[in-house]
Amino acid sequence: MNRRDFIVTSLAALGLSVARTSRARATSARLLNAYYFRAGMGTFVPKHIRDDVAVMKACGTMAITLSILEQDFTHEEKNLAFIIREAQTLGLHVFAMPSRWAGLFSGSMRVPSSFTAQRPHTWILKQDGSPLLQSGMMMSSIHHPETTEFFKSSLKKILDIGIDGIIWHEPKGFRQDFSPTAVEKLGKSAPKEAHVKAFAAFVSSLNEFIKQQKKDAVITLTTDAASTDDEWQAASAIEGLDYFGCDGKPFGNEEIQALKLDEKEVGLLDVAEKISGYARKANAKLMFSTQNHSVADADLAAIDRGLPKVIAKQPDHLAYYFYPRNTQSPDKLMEIYQRHLKTFSKS
Repeated sequence: MNRRDFIVTSLAALGLSVARTSRARATSARLLNAYYFRAGMGTFVPKHIRDDVAVMKACGTMAITLSILEQDFTHEEKNLAFIIREAQTLGLHVFAMPSRWAGLFSGSMRVPSSFTAQRPHTWILKQDGSPLLQSGMMMSSIHHPETTEFFKSSLKKILDIGIDGIIWHEPKGFRQDFSPTAVEKLGKSAPKEAHVKAFAAFVSSLNEFIKQQKKDAVITLTTDAASTDDEWQAASAIEGLDYFGCDGKPFGNEEIQALKLDEKEVGLLDVAEKISGYARKANAKLMFSTQNHSVADADLAAIDRGLPKVIAKQPDHLAYYFYPRNTQSPDKLMEIYQRHLKTFSKS
């Protein structure tokens, strides 16, 4: 089945009406969220956007998430406004995932931060004075006032265009920082724990700012399923979260080994209980992000078996990648997701 047939079949099978729908509070029920990354950006076809949003709605989706790069504010603002308007017309919430901002968070796509590249005086430094790199890219120090101002002004811009919430994806800032402003604030001999607490306090302050701008904004933090207990402990100290969770393969480690996937991959089924505990520690609801990109045909049967088991864990917030990148048979993958996601929205 090709993409066009999939869209027609999805809508017909579910009897979808595309009339304007009112939106419930995003934290009032179990939330199904579609990651809709980079669609309608470089190439912009309005009909494709409308069709995509309708299919997501037909699967029971309640929210879509857009990845927002720094350059989108000046190059894609009309595209973003259109996608937000179309989604909200169908009663969907629209969240933003700040991607690679100042190098301090993950997200789509993996590109260097233009803010950081243009401001070497903000860089996080190692003890020897050289830049600290994350995946070969520089990061800006949270202790520099320009970094704080950049985040706050950028958050205000996206909230002002109608975004309903923020997803902080895989924070990268729990690191020691020997930049001049960090040393001035924490001291040259500050233990790593002090730096970890400082980053948690930084994100907490951004969450407070978000709520000041939009009191009903929904804030989520996702970690990597391969994170260590220390990393989860640090992330769970961040305040002001509505949801706390992780991003992992929609099956268990047994399937990962059988499929001979990268040994760094971790299945959601093997960390579900642990993440649930950290969500409680963060005073937040539980969120699972099913990592269904980079899928070969050999992986499809494992996803078909594993996804209903992930759903059965009853996360409060479940995210999936809509027609994700680097997938051998995207229509087959989305057929599997459509079938199982309907059970989540009904449970």
